[in-house]
Amino acid sequence: IMPSLVGSEMCIRDRIYMFDFRTNSNDFFNTVDIEGVKNIQVGLTATLFYIAFSFITTLIREVIKDIEDIDGDYNENYKTLPIIYGKRRTKNVCIGLTFVLIFMLFLFTSLVSAFKMQMLIVFLCAIILVVIAFLYSIWSITTAQEFKKASNIMKTVMLLGITSMALFIFD
Repeated sequence: IMPSLVGSEMCIRDRIYMFDFRTNSNDFFNTVDIEGVKNIQVGLTATLFYIAFSFITTLIREVIKDIEDIDGDYNENYKTLPIIYGKRRTKNVCIGLTFVLIFMLFLFTSLVSAFKMQMLIVFLCAIILVVIAFLYSIWSITTAQEFKKASNIMKTVMLLGITSMALFIFD
């Protein structure tokens, strides 16, 4: 059977996707409202969240490591954020990024709660608590040893985030 030029259907794993070439809107790819579409949307949202989560947590940890190693970087004539802008401003960048991370975690937790994934919600709340503990610890630190402790807390956040992926299931 030849598909018509006006529209066609495609079946992938028992899910039907409709292509409508007649539409006047910017929405070229129209989907039939079926169960599989929700899973695709949730999966895409989760993927984007985990990409952003990984980027921000790695960035925070690397900036903390730069603050921790400022003396060695200065001796090697490296141009890092703490050397260019100072420890206080760089620490404020980490605090700002941590607030962004907390906001992302709250947003993703609220989105996940709509799909009744209780185990993941509990795990995300635990991650939020650890990130808040990190924020509290970074707020008043000054020594390299304290920055090392903050770096280890961020490693814990990264590990919990990776582990939470295993709890993400499609309903």
